[in-house]
Parts: sequence; C-alpha cells; structure tokens
Amino acid sequence: RPGMAQPTGLIRAKNIILDRRESLTFCPVYKSASTSWSINLMQLRGVWEEGVLVQPRMHDTFAWIANSAAPIVTQNTTRFMIVRHPFERLLSCYRDKFEGAKKDYYYVKYGQKMVRMYRNVYVTREEKEAMLNEIEHLVVSHKKLYLPNNPYASPPGPTFSEFVSYITTVRHDDEHWRPMHQHCSPCNINYNFIIRFENLQTESYNFIEYLNRTEQIKPRWDNPTKGGVTTTAVACSYFSQLTSEMVDKLVDKYRKDFELFQYSPSDYMKCSQH
Repeated sequence: RPGMAQPTGLIRAKNIILDRRESLTFCPVYKSASTSWSINLMQLRGVWEEGVLVQPRMHDTFAWIANSAAPIVTQNTTRFMIVRHPFERLLSCYRDKFEGAKKDYYYVKYGQKMVRMYRNVYVTREEKEAMLNEIEHLVVSHKKLYLPNNPYASPPGPTFSEFVSYITTVRHDDEHWRPMHQHCSPCNINYNFIIRFENLQTESYNFIEYLNRTEQIKPRWDNPTKGGVTTTAVACSYFSQLTSEMVDKLVDKYRKDFELFQYSPSDYMKCSQH
C-alpha cells in the first residue's frame, strides 16, 4: 500500500511460480487444489500432457525466482493463491499422506518418527526398535500388514493424535502442513486474487474469465481427498481424538492463517475432548 514500509520477514520464493509470458504469479498451497491449478497453468502454456508428472513438468516450464527478487519481479503480474480452512487442509493431508497412503514415502520420512515418539507401549527399547523395523520392512516392500503381536502395527502409521502431537512439537514443517502464510509470504507479495477452496469451482471459473482464457484453460479438479469431501461429522470424528490442549496448540500454530484468511477454528474446538 502507498506510504507503508517495505514488508519484512522470510520469503519462500522457491514455492512461487512465475509465468513471465502470461504475466502470472501462482503460489501452490499443497492440499488446496495445487495440482489442479498447476495443470491449468500448463494447459495455458500448451505443455500439459496426460500421464506426465506434474511437479517435474512445472519445474521445466516456469521460472523459479530468488527470495530477494520476488516482490519486484512479481509486482507487474496477476498474483493469486488458493486458501483452505487450516484444519480441513491439515486433515486432508493426514488422510492422504498417512491414513490412506498408497506410497511409503511419508511413512518412512515422518510416520515412523511420529509413532516412535508418541505411541506409549511398554516394551524395552530393543523390542521397540525390532517391532518398528519389522513394520518398516513390510511397508517398504508394499506387503499387507498383519502383525497381531506388534502394537506398532495397530495402525502401522500414526494416529491423528500422534500426527498432531508431532507437527505441534517439531520445528520443521513439511510443505503439506506448513502454514499458508509461511508458504506463500502474503505479507511480502501482494496477491491480487485469493481463491477460497470452499468455493473452488465458481471462483476458479470467475478468475479464468477475468484472465480471458476460457478457451485455453479447461478447469479440472485433481487429487481429491480419498473417500470424498470431508463432512463436518467426519472431521469431528478425527478432532474428537484430540484433547482441548492439543487443539489449542494447533490454533496457535495456524493462528495467522485463521486471521489473514478469515477462518474460524470454533467448530473443531467443540469436537475435542474436554
């Protein structure tokens, strides 16, 4: 805004896509239609092909900018991002990457740490490591897990409570649950359009019409949460596994997202254990 000091703080420009030809800047928020809109942008460029991996093709097609240059090189572009209720996004991440995961990547990188740190099973350290190693071997081998005498196999990945305990304790955030304001730096990059996931199709169509690109972009909605849309009852069944103190920690973690993008945690707080 005119007369205001230059914003300060960390800019994660590596998360921001710059399309110089179309004069567009997009920050893909993971678990918030990032895949769908990445494909839309590649359609606009004429480089999208069914079956190709989205992320490598995006890296090959679009410019990725330096942190210090981001506010300057993007200021004459149309800048947009898609936001989602922080707790809906978090639950979508858990269901997709851990509970219903078809690949072992997130179990190996994070899931076994979560289980190791927060599952209270009274066994010796040696027994614990042996049980966890047994599970990891089967997960990586993509074999069916049925280990009735192994408490770490019930379930083999983290429960929602273990997942929340981990992300509210450790300092590092994976991009799939990193707060949106940290991921896209809206205090440094002044976004012209903020599309809400809750009204994704209508607002996306309106945005495409604004760009005058209805012929080039045929919107699609990829990578939905397994099991369909998360209803309030389903979400509450997960948040009922958390204590009120755990939900308070989540609210603190995502407080700026709630404030900046005008969401409320109140419905989820009612679901927690008291």
